[in-house]
Amino acid sequence: MASPHRTYSELIFAHNAPRLRQAGFAVLPANGKKPRRTGYRKWRHAPDLSVVSMWAEQDPCADIVYVAGLSRARGSDHGIVVIDGDDEEACAQIVEVFGDTPGKVKTRRGYHGLYRATGLDLGKLTSLKKFGINADIKHGNSIVVAPPSRHQDNRGFAYAWDGCDETVIRDLPPFNVQALQQLLGKAAAQDVKPQMGLRDGSRKLWLNDLLCSHAMHCDTELELLDVARTANMDLPRRGHAMLEDAVVVERTAVVWRDAQEGKLEAWRGRSGNARACGSEIDELCRLSQRNGPDAFAMLIRLRLTHSAACRRGETFCITPKAMAKAGVIPGWTRERYETARDLLLLSGLVEKVADLKVTPKSRIGAQYRLVDCR
Repeated sequence: MASPHRTYSELIFAHNAPRLRQAGFAVLPANGKKPRRTGYRKWRHAPDLSVVSMWAEQDPCADIVYVAGLSRARGSDHGIVVIDGDDEEACAQIVEVFGDTPGKVKTRRGYHGLYRATGLDLGKLTSLKKFGINADIKHGNSIVVAPPSRHQDNRGFAYAWDGCDETVIRDLPPFNVQALQQLLGKAAAQDVKPQMGLRDGSRKLWLNDLLCSHAMHCDTELELLDVARTANMDLPRRGHAMLEDAVVVERTAVVWRDAQEGKLEAWRGRSGNARACGSEIDELCRLSQRNGPDAFAMLIRLRLTHSAACRRGETFCITPKAMAKAGVIPGWTRERYETARDLLLLSGLVEKVADLKVTPKSRIGAQYRLVDCR
């Protein structure tokens, strides 16, 4: 039982989470934005009210977050999409581009705008910043803070409904997919490319990862610097501004010193080892339980063969007919390669950078690269 000595404002989860769940929000307890329960990314349905009530007994003073894609009013087939505007200008742009919504939550710098999802998979899109709107977009298994939770960095601030309450989930307008597609088309026309291949979108983190992966295979610091400068010069082609050369030189020196002092792990053979994380197989199986394992196997094979080349800015072909004939993965048919390839493209783990080109004298296969290849 919640302690009788706690004030109402302290019992955030106990007094508010069951009501939010009854309205349709897929809630769970959290510390600020960090959930106190694991496994929510694999949920197929929102937790039952009985489960939320049990959590309310266990963590009465916890903050509240909800899973956007599993939050829906009774009778609705889809979850919600939340656009998190970081300032007043961004909030005005959100209304201008996507339309207004009665579902708003005041945040420390702007507000959350809630819309009803339409069933379209938005993939890995998490930010609208590259489209000129200072806002994040939450959907699918993304986590959103719910009122009246306290801000994780400023506990004196509480998220609050703006002119509505949790029942507004019943009256949300559909998310304007056409407006998003227009943004994507405009960005493509202006050659504005997504921030792909950079850890956390940071060029400096990308450079550090690149240097660490090559340092143990270079004979001199100048050789390592040449690798870094070559990759830096390729950044504009990938949609990023180049780092200043002084930054490249300084970071190279630091990584080279760490390598000489034995602080870096030696990976034997640049194309002989492949790294992977559990979230990748989870994502591929979420997209297709039947073909996800095949796509993961193909991803590992591509990394074993092409990781080193991709780090040098090179691309490669995926030719299912030739791969099947050569037995790259024993027993696989052409169709199996094609299905795995298409799933990798859908997941964003592999990116197509050039279509098939046929000239009077030659035939150049479609070109691909591994995304976030470190």
